Amino acid sequence: MKALRSLMIICSCTLITYQARAQETADADSTAMLKTIEDTSIIPEGYDALIYGALQDVKALPAGAKDWVAVEKPSALKTGSEVLTAQGKTKIRLRGNGQVRLPPDSHVAISTTEQGNVMITLKKGKIWNSMAAEEGRNYVVRTPEIAAGVRGALFVVQTTDDGSRFAVFSGQLKLANREDPQNPITVPAGKQVLVHKNGAVSQAVPVTADEREEWDEWDQWAAEVHEQIGSKFVFGGQAIDNLAKLNAMDQQAVEAMAQETAVNRAAERADVQVRNYAEAFKKLILDIGVQPTEEQGFAALVQNVGQWPNWKGPYINDDPSTLPPVDQWAQPLRYVVLVTPGGTEYYAVVSSGPDRRFSKGKADDLQTMVGKKK
Repeated sequence: MKALRSLMIICSCTLITYQARAQETADADSTAMLKTIEDTSIIPEGYDALIYGALQDVKALPAGAKDWVAVEKPSALKTGSEVLTAQGKTKIRLRGNGQVRLPPDSHVAISTTEQGNVMITLKKGKIWNSMAAEEGRNYVVRTPEIAAGVRGALFVVQTTDDGSRFAVFSGQLKLANREDPQNPITVPAGKQVLVHKNGAVSQAVPVTADEREEWDEWDQWAAEVHEQIGSKFVFGGQAIDNLAKLNAMDQQAVEAMAQETAVNRAAERADVQVRNYAEAFKKLILDIGVQPTEEQGFAALVQNVGQWPNWKGPYINDDPSTLPPVDQWAQPLRYVVLVTPGGTEYYAVVSSGPDRRFSKGKADDLQTMVGKKK
């Protein structure tokens, strides 16, 4: 009898040990596929996405794993993974210069299409997407109602009780057209549409400037993160150390610093945009030998509106229906004649700047000269 009891105890201990080791192995498998990293500027080889800037309650379901794991440090993910925010929010960098930002109460899955393009499926909530134009690479964003093809765009997607909302702030989206699959529906910059549950797409209406500011203000996380997880957090592209000094600052000063950084980053993006369009005008003028008028404007970059013999366009990839392009504050760019203090007239591409008011190249306007008026 004693021998039997001893055998039962040994078996029980062996079973408990086996179960414990099995659980440890399962946990290890989940965390192993959630590869933590130090350098958030590079996606490790063999992975397809990078989740970083996680704050509060953010979880990931790594590809092939059965259990969700908390995201506490920057981590690499493979396609087949999912990310869920409850009270938290996070950023996801995709291989190929794409970025997705998840506010609280959002759920996405990362996968690839048959053509090898990255696909983000929004299962719940809202996501901001910044997809850079890259030769040979497109992105697909899917909701329960529709799929959108993306290449070089900044836009937001949100699930609602009525369907899915797509709002575009730069570039354009191509929405799958159920009625005519060969002709997708184009949503240009500055417009938004609602895709109803039955797949019908509403008439496009203007986006609101307030929503555009949400993207610019995203980096205000820094103050919150410093209070919760300590120093050494990337803020506005620079590492800020010494948490003690930050905590000693007046809260209003911290918020002002965050706002200034957000405005500066938006201004940097707008400045690049203005310079790119100015360069396109310079190439056009070099070919045709004359300067297009203000009335001809941006249309001259995509269509030979002046019947110029040496026109070799298009000089930009914009859809004519999206012109004039809009800047970082959802205001139209201008191709106009400005005047120097000395009275010299010149053509320039101008953004109205953060105050959203056109000041003829003054105040906080951002401008790049195209050439003296001839």
